Amino acid sequence: MDSVSKKVGRIYHAVFSRDLVQTFLSCFEAVEKPVRDRMIKVLKTWPAVYKDQYAALEAGVARIQNGGVAAAPQQWGPMVSPSAE
Repeated sequence: MDSVSKKVGRIYHAVFSRDLVQTFLSCFEAVEKPVRDRMIKVLKTWPAVYKDQYAALEAGVARIQNGGVAAAPQQWGPMVSPSAE
């Protein structure tokens, strides 16, 4: 999905973006930390591709990382794992 969105573009954005937030966050919640870290790296490349969904993705990732507690959306800078702080 990531590659198709970036290389083929617009025609797939409407299809992928419909369920993007729910799909990404469901997967993010189901996997272990090493996979989450890789998913965050991919997500950090999406602001221009999925700008309408990016804030919801960002907030959802923050909520999941905080154990389900809603958190203020963060700006994606260098990602630091909560366990590494």
